[in-house]
Amino acid sequence: MLPPQALALPDLIACCADETQRYRAGQLSANQYRLELFQRAVRHNAPRSSSQRCPHYSDEAARTALVETYSGFVRARLCRAAIDPLPLDDMQQQVWLRFWQAANSGIEFASLEAALSYLNCAVTSTIYETRRVQQRRREHSLQRLLVSSSEELLFMSSSEPGERLFDEWLLSECYTRLHDPSEAYIFRLRYENGLPPRAIACVLRAQGARLRDNEPDATAVSQVLDSCRRRLRADGAFAALLREE
Repeated sequence: MLPPQALALPDLIACCADETQRYRAGQLSANQYRLELFQRAVRHNAPRSSSQRCPHYSDEAARTALVETYSGFVRARLCRAAIDPLPLDDMQQQVWLRFWQAANSGIEFASLEAALSYLNCAVTSTIYETRRVQQRRREHSLQRLLVSSSEELLFMSSSEPGERLFDEWLLSECYTRLHDPSEAYIFRLRYENGLPPRAIACVLRAQGARLRDNEPDATAVSQVLDSCRRRLRADGAFAALLREE
């Protein structure tokens, strides 16, 4: 068998697959072929001129092969993250973007373990950033939910029907604290379906519903939403739950 450096890429990929199979079967594996795939993928050509800032990878096919070979590795680690919802495809793209950005500085791996550790660092940083963004979105949703006035809700008609205004996790926590079925239904129409108060009033009238023995209108719907938000605002356990999350 030729040394890894002398193999054509298709042969190297086949040897990598054989190495992986041997590893999973608990057999001895030198890891030399998979290490060579990493090395080829991150290798740069010498700059063509002093003005060239972005590196030019010498083997684009090896880069593609590396992504295809290790995307399962990346996805398996992302799936272990306690993130709900889990934007798996977007996160996988972010992992590889971080990996290649870091590789731009020029790196060589002394072992397969070092290469996988490098890739795993990109996974970890992506998980951390996703959690941070989701937490910021939840806090923003809570802020919008609790500070909106009835006047804002009354004229807030820019949201298209079907647009979810707030984070799904936040909505589910709100529903558990709204015990009146009619209030929970109005709250759902507003914050999950994105209907403005006037549209909600039309839905209720079409269903023959009444609010406090009166025919529903936008003002009455806004008052119900105000009442819901006041109770959520005063719920210390709800605020504590958000802080813990």
